[in-house]
Amino acid sequence: MEQTGYFTLPNGQKLHFSINAWYILEEDTGYKPQEFLADLIEEGSKEEPNEFTLLTLLTDLTFAACKAYDLEEGNEVTYNKYKIRALIAGMGGENIKSLNDNLINNSTIDYSLGKKKAQ
Repeated sequence: MEQTGYFTLPNGQKLHFSINAWYILEEDTGYKPQEFLADLIEEGSKEEPNEFTLLTLLTDLTFAACKAYDLEEGNEVTYNKYKIRALIAGMGGENIKSLNDNLINNSTIDYSLGKKKAQ
């Protein structure tokens, strides 16, 4: 069974879009989860989105989700945002879409923050 919010990057790095990821994101960037998602969706739905803005948003959350996974599992964090940004930039359109879809569709934010009940 696939677990909600988990994803593996092409280099094998695992990440978890958990409440911890949202906490780390807010701690690092000041973004509240709902504001972050609104900005990501708004930028991504523009006819001509700013690629640097999208890359920054995806990097921030991907880094937070990688860090959340590793801290939850007791693993050492051996990367930084620059390494994550370079990895995402090299992923190509389909893999970035898959990452983004996983974020939007499988994120635990609605469940973690008490907005919805798990089915």
